Amino acid sequence: MVLKIDAEKEGEEVARRYNVHGYPTILFVRADGKEVERIIGYLPPERFLTEIERINRGEDTYESLYLESTKDQTNAELALKLARKLDQRGDYSDAVKIWERVQGLSEAGSETFLLSTFKAAESKARSTENPSLLEEFLANTGSPVYRSVALQSLVSIYRSNEDAEA
Repeated sequence: MVLKIDAEKEGEEVARRYNVHGYPTILFVRADGKEVERIIGYLPPERFLTEIERINRGEDTYESLYLESTKDQTNAELALKLARKLDQRGDYSDAVKIWERVQGLSEAGSETFLLSTFKAAESKARSTENPSLLEEFLANTGSPVYRSVALQSLVSIYRSNEDAEA
Protein backbone atom coordinates (compact mmCIF):
# COMPACT_ATOMS: atom_id res chain seq x y z
CA MET A 1 0.00 0.00 0.00
CA VAL A 2 1.23 3.51 -0.78
CA LEU A 3 0.35 6.46 1.39
CA LYS A 4 1.39 9.94 0.30
CA ILE A 5 1.62 12.59 3.01
CA ASP A 6 2.68 16.18 2.48
CA ALA A 7 4.75 16.69 5.62
CA GLU A 8 4.77 20.44 5.13
CA LYS A 9 0.97 20.54 5.35
CA GLU A 10 -0.98 17.75 7.06
CA GLY A 11 1.92 15.47 7.94
CA GLU A 12 3.92 17.42 10.52
CA GLU A 13 3.41 14.77 13.20
CA VAL A 14 4.53 11.98 10.85
CA ALA A 15 7.61 14.02 9.89
CA ARG A 16 8.47 14.49 13.57
CA ARG A 17 7.88 10.81 14.38
CA TYR A 18 10.26 9.67 11.65
CA ASN A 19 12.69 12.57 12.08
CA VAL A 20 12.22 13.90 8.54
CA HIS A 21 13.99 17.19 7.93
CA GLY A 22 14.52 17.34 4.18
CA TYR A 23 12.11 17.04 1.30
CA PRO A 24 11.47 14.97 -0.58
CA THR A 25 11.91 12.05 1.82
CA ILE A 26 10.35 8.72 0.98
CA LEU A 27 9.88 6.35 3.90
CA PHE A 28 9.45 2.59 3.61
CA VAL A 29 7.55 1.51 6.70
CA ARG A 30 6.04 -1.78 7.83
CA ALA A 31 2.38 -1.99 8.86
CA ASP A 32 3.45 -1.82 12.52
CA GLY A 33 5.17 1.54 11.87
CA LYS A 34 8.78 0.28 11.93
CA GLU A 35 10.95 1.98 9.37
CA VAL A 36 12.66 -0.30 6.86
CA GLU A 37 14.49 2.33 4.80
CA ARG A 38 14.28 5.87 3.47
CA ILE A 39 15.29 7.76 0.37
CA ILE A 40 16.22 11.37 0.97
CA GLY A 41 16.21 13.88 -1.84
CA TYR A 42 15.43 13.69 -5.50
CA LEU A 43 16.82 10.83 -7.57
CA PRO A 44 16.60 10.59 -11.35
CA PRO A 45 14.04 7.94 -12.42
CA GLU A 46 16.59 5.24 -13.31
CA ARG A 47 18.47 5.59 -10.00
CA PHE A 48 15.17 5.80 -8.08
CA LEU A 49 14.06 2.49 -9.61
CA THR A 50 17.41 0.90 -8.70
CA GLU A 51 16.94 2.03 -5.08
CA ILE A 52 13.39 0.66 -4.95
CA GLU A 53 14.64 -2.70 -6.25
CA ARG A 54 17.46 -2.75 -3.65
CA ILE A 55 14.98 -2.01 -0.87
CA ASN A 56 12.59 -4.71 -2.11
CA ARG A 57 15.47 -7.20 -1.99
CA GLY A 58 16.20 -6.12 1.59
CA GLU A 59 19.75 -5.23 0.63
CA ASP A 60 21.62 -2.72 2.82
CA THR A 61 18.40 -1.33 4.27
CA TYR A 62 18.37 0.06 7.79
CA GLU A 63 16.33 -2.96 8.88
CA SER A 64 18.62 -5.57 7.30
CA LEU A 65 21.81 -3.87 8.54
CA TYR A 66 20.42 -3.64 12.06
CA LEU A 67 19.51 -7.35 12.11
CA GLU A 68 22.87 -8.42 10.64
CA SER A 69 24.78 -6.15 13.00
CA THR A 70 23.15 -7.63 16.09
CA LYS A 71 24.25 -11.08 14.92
CA ASP A 72 27.82 -10.05 14.02
CA GLN A 73 29.16 -7.33 16.29
CA THR A 74 32.73 -7.76 15.07
CA ASN A 75 32.13 -6.74 11.45
CA ALA A 76 33.43 -3.16 11.10
CA GLU A 77 32.13 -2.69 7.54
CA LEU A 78 28.63 -3.73 8.57
CA ALA A 79 28.73 -1.46 11.63
CA LEU A 80 29.96 1.43 9.46
CA LYS A 81 27.02 1.03 7.07
CA LEU A 82 24.57 0.87 9.97
CA ALA A 83 26.07 3.94 11.66
CA ARG A 84 25.67 5.93 8.44
CA LYS A 85 22.03 4.84 8.17
CA LEU A 86 21.38 5.88 11.76
CA ASP A 87 22.91 9.31 11.07
CA GLN A 88 20.81 9.62 7.93
CA ARG A 89 17.69 8.91 10.02
CA GLY A 90 18.75 11.43 12.64
CA ASP A 91 18.88 8.63 15.22
CA TYR A 92 21.97 10.08 16.88
CA SER A 93 21.74 8.40 20.28
CA ASP A 94 21.81 4.93 18.68
CA ALA A 95 24.42 6.10 16.16
CA VAL A 96 26.83 6.95 19.00
CA LYS A 97 26.94 3.32 20.11
CA ILE A 98 27.58 2.04 16.60
CA TRP A 99 30.20 4.71 15.79
CA GLU A 100 31.99 3.74 19.02
CA ARG A 101 31.84 0.09 17.94
CA VAL A 102 33.35 1.02 14.55
CA GLN A 103 36.06 2.96 16.37
CA GLY A 104 36.87 -0.06 18.55
CA LEU A 105 37.04 -2.35 15.52
CA SER A 106 39.27 -0.02 13.50
CA GLU A 107 43.03 0.35 13.51
CA ALA A 108 44.08 3.47 15.42
CA GLY A 109 44.95 6.29 13.02
CA SER A 110 43.20 4.68 10.03
CA GLU A 111 40.69 6.67 7.98
CA THR A 112 37.82 4.61 9.44
CA PHE A 113 39.09 5.26 12.97
CA LEU A 114 39.29 9.03 12.35
CA LEU A 115 35.84 9.07 10.75
CA SER A 116 34.26 7.09 13.58
CA THR A 117 35.94 9.29 16.22
CA PHE A 118 34.49 12.40 14.58
CA LYS A 119 31.05 10.87 13.98
CA ALA A 120 30.80 9.58 17.58
CA ALA A 121 31.54 13.10 18.85
CA GLU A 122 29.12 14.67 16.37
CA SER A 123 26.34 12.18 17.18
CA LYS A 124 26.81 12.71 20.93
CA ALA A 125 26.65 16.47 20.46
CA ARG A 126 23.52 16.20 18.31
CA SER A 127 21.72 13.69 20.53
CA THR A 128 22.31 15.76 23.66
CA GLU A 129 22.18 19.15 21.89
CA ASN A 130 25.45 19.83 23.73
CA PRO A 131 27.89 21.57 21.38
CA SER A 132 30.71 21.39 23.94
CA LEU A 133 31.24 17.73 22.99
CA LEU A 134 32.03 18.75 19.43
CA GLU A 135 34.07 21.72 20.65
CA GLU A 136 36.17 19.26 22.65
CA PHE A 137 36.67 17.12 19.55
CA LEU A 138 37.84 20.21 17.64
CA ALA A 139 40.29 21.09 20.38
CA ASN A 140 41.83 17.60 20.29
CA THR A 141 41.83 16.66 16.59
CA GLY A 142 44.72 17.20 14.25
CA SER A 143 42.82 16.12 11.17
CA PRO A 144 42.14 19.13 8.90
CA VAL A 145 39.44 17.18 7.04
CA TYR A 146 37.40 16.50 10.16
CA ARG A 147 38.08 19.94 11.65
CA SER A 148 36.30 21.53 8.69
CA VAL A 149 33.32 19.16 8.84
CA ALA A 150 33.15 19.43 12.63
CA LEU A 151 33.01 23.23 12.40
CA GLN A 152 30.10 23.00 9.94
CA SER A 153 28.33 20.59 12.27
CA LEU A 154 28.97 22.84 15.25
CA VAL A 155 27.40 25.81 13.44
CA SER A 156 24.39 23.64 12.61
CA ILE A 157 23.97 22.68 16.28
CA TYR A 158 24.29 26.32 17.36
CA ARG A 159 21.59 27.23 14.84
CA SER A 160 19.25 24.46 15.95
CA ASN A 161 19.76 25.61 19.55
CA GLU A 162 19.10 29.18 18.37
CA ASP A 163 22.38 30.22 19.99
CA ALA A 164 23.15 33.38 17.99
CA GLU A 165 25.95 34.42 20.35
CA ALA A 166 27.92 31.21 19.77
